[in-house]
Amino acid sequence: MTQSSYNRSPRWWDTPVSLVLWTLGILWIVLFFTLLLLLQTFISPDKLDWLSHLYARGQIALTFSPKRVFRSPKLDPKATYIFMQNHVNHLDYAVSYPATPHFKQGMELAKHFDYPFYGWVMKQRGGIGVKPRDPNRREDIKRQVKRETDKGRSVLAFPEGTRTRTGEVGPFKTGIFHIARDLGIPIVPIATIGSDWMMNALSHHLRPFGPIAVYVEDPIETAGLTDEEVDQLAETVRQKIIARIADHHRTSHKAST
Repeated sequence: MTQSSYNRSPRWWDTPVSLVLWTLGILWIVLFFTLLLLLQTFISPDKLDWLSHLYARGQIALTFSPKRVFRSPKLDPKATYIFMQNHVNHLDYAVSYPATPHFKQGMELAKHFDYPFYGWVMKQRGGIGVKPRDPNRREDIKRQVKRETDKGRSVLAFPEGTRTRTGEVGPFKTGIFHIARDLGIPIVPIATIGSDWMMNALSHHLRPFGPIAVYVEDPIETAGLTDEEVDQLAETVRQKIIARIADHHRTSHKAST
């Protein structure tokens, strides 16, 4: 991520271009999620995962943002993980979902399940709903995560809990890390870079042509960690993502000079 994309002044063509991209994106969502709503009524979401991958690829393709994926060779395509991703914009799920072959349940605010089409599909397929004001939310999230991981499904979480408004990776909430440890599920950091140009939390504009990179890092075991070690792990994962972003920008700068 770059702070310049957050400080960039709007240009006259941003609004009309954004309207076109939003129109294309919304039509894509309505088309695909209507299809998924119908099919998931009769077919397990696991067997329709190829459609979820197709949806996600198409959603980003309609922003005309070229994307590259770099995936650790240590990632087991048949294993169950909790993927931890930095949170940039509303399309983070679509950016990272096709980066690995795993069926992933998104972890998000429960109120999102009320959103037309997107929310309906996420709830129907078994998404992990978070209720921030529920005093028992950690146990409730743990129960939902266990329900899905017991089926061999992975989970995609955004431990910052909110989209960055500065371009920097914010502090990580540790609850999901403790849940991963309690259930003995390895964690996989995901660093997404460049999608802040496409859209960020300070603007509703969608912008085309910004290159996106997704780095899927080595899995990290969690079983047997103490509470203190889990808290340290959360910061370690955050620093891995920060370091990957910095290294990507440094390498890209060298390549362009």
